[in-house]
Amino acid sequence: MNKAYHLTPRECSEDIKRSGYLEPRTNPMIFEHFAFMDGFLKAEHKVNMGCNSRFVVGALDSPDFQDWKEHGLYERLIERVSSFWEMGDEWYDKKVHDELSVLSFPVPDTSFVRDHGHISPKTFMEVCGKDLWYMISHGGLQTEKRGEIFLKQLEKYYMSVTRITSYDGGFQVPEVWVPEPVSSKNIEEVYTFKTPKISVKPYTISPKAEAEKVGGRASKRFINVTVGW
Repeated sequence: MNKAYHLTPRECSEDIKRSGYLEPRTNPMIFEHFAFMDGFLKAEHKVNMGCNSRFVVGALDSPDFQDWKEHGLYERLIERVSSFWEMGDEWYDKKVHDELSVLSFPVPDTSFVRDHGHISPKTFMEVCGKDLWYMISHGGLQTEKRGEIFLKQLEKYYMSVTRITSYDGGFQVPEVWVPEPVSSKNIEEVYTFKTPKISVKPYTISPKAEAEKVGGRASKRFINVTVGW
């Protein structure tokens, strides 16, 4: 049976043990702006995923998140999971959980799989030479053409949705979506680790890697490029 690997703060892992369940909390529509509705609704119709549902999300059969690392997603996942906001003297302060846990559990047949690779920094670099994730969170896409590319890749991501019972492999970064609470009886804490100090930087393709890709000579557009999520 397939296994899901769910990254969470260590404190949340302890809460799950006490409550007896890992509750679904993630919206399957990662962007709620109207511009992104069309692709999502097509995907929802494809497998009846449920627009208003919440899901438990994890990496599929990847306890070390290697495919996430290779596509420039892992450090950004760490940042998202480890960060939280706490009220300070006058305003909210951004804080970081000290420890993270990786939990695993069998994937139920009600689950879905998406290919997160379609909207990864690595793929955006390969498609247009710019990491559009970084641009969205740091000032915007700036041109209509980049917006079209982003929408196209986002629709590919949405439309990749496949029932776990029909999934036969082949995704670059398989991401599993579980639409129901997971009993703590079925959850194993695989490992815990100190939250690393990270600074999410623009994703780049090194001249060496690009040279190997194009057959021995680095493409000029990738040399000294500093773009990313």
